[in-house]
Amino acid sequence: PDGAALSWDNGITDATLFTPSFGTTTYVVTATLLGCVSTDTADVIVSTVPSVNAGVDITICDNIDTMLTANNPDGAAIIWDNGITDATLFTPTIGTTTYIVKASLLGCVSSDTADVTVLALPSINAGVDITICDNIDTMLTANNPDGAILSWDNGITDATLFTPLIGTITYVVTATLSSCVSTDTADVTVNSIPSINAGVDITICGVIDTLLTAINPDGATLSWDNGITDATLFTPTIGTTTYVITANLLGCTSTDTVDVTVNIVPSI
Repeated sequence: PDGAALSWDNGITDATLFTPSFGTTTYVVTATLLGCVSTDTADVIVSTVPSVNAGVDITICDNIDTMLTANNPDGAAIIWDNGITDATLFTPTIGTTTYIVKASLLGCVSSDTADVTVLALPSINAGVDITICDNIDTMLTANNPDGAILSWDNGITDATLFTPLIGTITYVVTATLSSCVSTDTADVTVNSIPSINAGVDITICGVIDTLLTAINPDGATLSWDNGITDATLFTPTIGTTTYVITANLLGCTSTDTVDVTVNIVPSI
């Protein structure tokens, strides 16, 4: 306030920017006025900026939890944005999000970033379940809108005919896209062809009733042509007639035939 001549030690100039060194330094100012001198001091404390590393960028698939763990060698107070906590699992959203970590130590702050990229799972639909009869080829064709790489289990190939085994088999299709995997299943049920035997051929004389009884070990539903009923007497016509029996079991059919020959009784 007296307009004295001022001089600072350590090579600094009053009211002029300078870069102090780390730690605490005491600076002395000397005021000189008409040969009289007075001094005062001021401490400048320079704290180290905390070191922090957010870690490597992460790429994961959807519906997988992950965590970000900052490297914090100075023991600073750590805060992440986007509501996450250091070293704690969270579920990121699809796409790429940049997460910022701030380290605070003695009033000094530093920051770093890490990207988390979440890839969508490929969409896949194995198709509807299939029911067929034995000895019929079929195929499974998955709906693959994302163009993923497909693989079926049980040695089959997408959209390619194959011959499934009797019974119900669940086939699993796996879709892989950018290392992300999703699966779906389809059941293929193969029903057996029913076994049927129409019996031995029959030869009779004259107008005599007879019957046809099929051997039906699988308990299929039977139907004869020519209007006859299994194991029921009927009157065949003269000559040889071939009768066809159809066995139906769970939508699968098989047939067999038998000849009935009616000879004319000779007149005497």
